[in-house]
Parts: sequence; structure tokens; C-alpha cells
Amino acid sequence: MQSKNSSYTQRLVISSRNAIIEYSSLGDILETFGFSTVQWLSLERLYFTIDRSTSRQNSETKHLTAAGISKRLSQTSQYFINHIPHMRYLRHNASMYLLKDLPAFPLGDVLNFYLPQLQTIALPDFTLPQLDHTYFSSFLTKLVLCINSESVERLPKVFAPSLKTLTLVYSDIAHSWHIFRGSLPGSVIFENLTVLTIFHFPDLFETVVGANAYFSQLSFPKLKTLRLDHYPFKDSNIFNLFKNAPIQTATIIYMANRFLQFALSTFRDSHNLFIGVNDGGVRPHDEAAASVANDLFRKPFSTSTAEVRVQTSIPVPLPDTILWTKLEKLCLQFPVYLSNLSHILPQLPHLCWLLVGAIYNTGNSPENTELVPIWSSTLTQLFLFSSIVDIPTIPSLDAMCTLVSGLPSLLKLAVPDDILLSAKDALSEYAIPRESCEAECQVVGYSPRKTVFYLQDGVIYTEYKGN
Repeated sequence: MQSKNSSYTQRLVISSRNAIIEYSSLGDILETFGFSTVQWLSLERLYFTIDRSTSRQNSETKHLTAAGISKRLSQTSQYFINHIPHMRYLRHNASMYLLKDLPAFPLGDVLNFYLPQLQTIALPDFTLPQLDHTYFSSFLTKLVLCINSESVERLPKVFAPSLKTLTLVYSDIAHSWHIFRGSLPGSVIFENLTVLTIFHFPDLFETVVGANAYFSQLSFPKLKTLRLDHYPFKDSNIFNLFKNAPIQTATIIYMANRFLQFALSTFRDSHNLFIGVNDGGVRPHDEAAASVANDLFRKPFSTSTAEVRVQTSIPVPLPDTILWTKLEKLCLQFPVYLSNLSHILPQLPHLCWLLVGAIYNTGNSPENTELVPIWSSTLTQLFLFSSIVDIPTIPSLDAMCTLVSGLPSLLKLAVPDDILLSAKDALSEYAIPRESCEAECQVVGYSPRKTVFYLQDGVIYTEYKGN
């Protein structure tokens, strides 16, 4: 191994795709590869990857005594301390299935002795490695943890003030704030946290959140981005935690029949709001999902970018009056009636970007007339029929033509790639007058599965323009 090469190496991946990583003798292994002969001055990221389906145990490890393993761990510790002085990132990946007598990953030793100044730890496995210490490092700025009822009992306390990004995933228990500690006893202030993500499995919605006593002692003075997926709350206490946080982007995913709309008022001033309403896999909840979306728009919000995703196969009726008057980008990931949509568009004076899952005519199809109503004079980009990927629907091209005819400022119309030619033919036959347009409307194809990029990045990705 050449010393000059080590100066540029930034990431080291230690993988056991054909054998178990023997952490007690890892120092010897690294020395074999020349690891101990050089200084890895640029190495900052260390990955452990275990594929237990192909692992086999080394016979030498079986015969090591406890004292022998302890000695080798100590040797490995010195290798890490001496040769990776700038390590900041650690990730440990393992399969969900344990082999008998598998050597445990000594995370406690790594955190306490090997890499004491780690800033990022990613442990995306519900079977956590060995944790034999009391606290995570106070240098930690980013933490990714998967937690279940077993691992939570031996989880070290997390020093909240140092964190900037936190991701927690729970499989069979509800989130509790007791795993965190603050600078002072009795309070937990996430002084530097800007991104918080908490995932729960959907079948936890009956669980009551514990540790309510911590609510009044928590604060998030710098939180900008929040995501809560299926948080198993039964009241709005969890949202009250964030009422004074300067949240700019909020994402809330929950079950339709248990959605607490009144609690969403906490995020009425967020610049970006993403709401996901699931039916739990039970189609009779279609009406409940539709009701959530309809009622949501009746409340005043100052959001500029919004996405509302409803898992439903039926058109969602929109209210007569929409109070989200500052919207610039709106993503309606569900079917709507053309009559409802054309009624709310004039109430959105700043709207320039719109995506609609599907549109349907009500009653007889409108005929071409010389007097074309104006639905919106500000809308320049329109995406249609994004819902056909998840919920098979027959696109109403007549409704599309009627809608486009009332959008004189429209510069780009995007439809799914597989109906692009049909959409162009329909528009041509409809003979939409475009005299009042500053430029001709471009009709392009897009991939409905990439709508998240179109909305967040504000860039039109055109995979296919047709002939």
C-alpha cells in the first residue's frame, strides 16, 4: 500500500460479504492490508457492512478466550486511534437475521476509545450492535437510529444540544423523548437541531405516546425541517412541541380515519407543507381521506408550496372557498372534478405551478365557444394525471382541454409519457384559442414517479416530447 494514495482516501468500507468481521482481530486484518504503515489523513468516513446470509465463522475466533479477545480489541483500538485521527462518520449495516454466536459489533468501544470525536453515526438496523456505554458523544451532530422494544432498553443517552440532524425509525414501540439528555438537568433543548425525522410503522396507530412529562421541557429553537410519519398520537400534544419552532418545511403522513386536522394549524406559517393521507390499505376509507383534504383547504394557511397526497380512487370535492391564498406551487396528488378546480383557481392570485392527479368532467362535456372563461392568469406550468401510476384511471382529455383553454399564461403542459400523443391530438382537435398568450404552450411528457423532483427542485424534467 502506497503512502501517497492514503492521503486522498476519504472513505473506507469494511465488508463481510463472504466472512464475518472479527472485530477483536480487526487491527491485525488492517495491518495485513498495510493499514498501519501509513497515516490516513483524509479518511473521514468508515462503513461496516455485514451480509450474514453468506457469512461463516472463523475457527480461530471460536477458540479465543475472553482475555484474548479483550487484548485484540485493545490492539484494534490503538490502530484506530493512531491511524484515523480525523474520522467523523460511522455507518454500520447488518441484515435482520442473526447467526448463532455472531461476534457483536463493539460500538461502545468504537465510540469511547476508537473514534471519540465522531460527528455522524448511522445505524439503520433494528438489531443494534453492542452498546456498552451510557452516553453518545457530545460531538455528535447527525444521528440515524432504528429502534425497537429490545434495543431501546440498552440505548445510550443522546446529547441533544449538539445534534443538527436526527432521524429515528421505530418498528414496534412509540417514540419517547426520555432517550435524550440536555446540558442542564430537567430540560432538553435541541439548541442546534435543524432537521428532525421520526418514522413509525403504520400499525402502531393505537399506541399512546409516552413520556408526556417531557413535553414542557423540550424546545427546538432552530428547527427548520420536520417530518412525522404515522406518529402514533391520540391528541395534539406532539404538535404543541413545535409551535414556537421556526419550521419552514413540514411533512405529516397519517391515516385518514385518525387524522387530527386541528393540530396542523401549528404549521400554518410554514413555507412548505406536505400532507400525506393514507387509507391503511382499506378502500372503504376513501371517503375519510377525501374529507381530510376538503376540510384542510377551508382553514387559513400562508404556505407558498403545498403538496397534499390522498390515497383514494374517487374524486375529492374541493371547498367553494380556499384560504391558502399565498400559494405559488400546489400539488394535488388525487383526482378532482374540473368544476371544483376551475372554481378555486381564481382564488389563488400567486399560483404559477400546479399538479393534479386526475381531472374529471361533471355532467355534459363543455362545448367550444368564442367566449373562453379565464381560470387563472398567473399559472404557467401544469402537470396532469400523476395519479394513474398508483391508482389506475382513464384520463379525461376533454376535461384537460377545457382546463387549458382557461389558462392564457400557460407555457408548459406536462402529461404522462404514455398519453402524450393522445393529449396533443386532443388539444389540436379542441382548437384552443391562444391569441392572448405571450408564448406558445409547450406540451411535453413526464414520468409521474418523479413528481417529487419537479415540485421540490422547480425544474421541468422532460423525458419525452413526442413527434
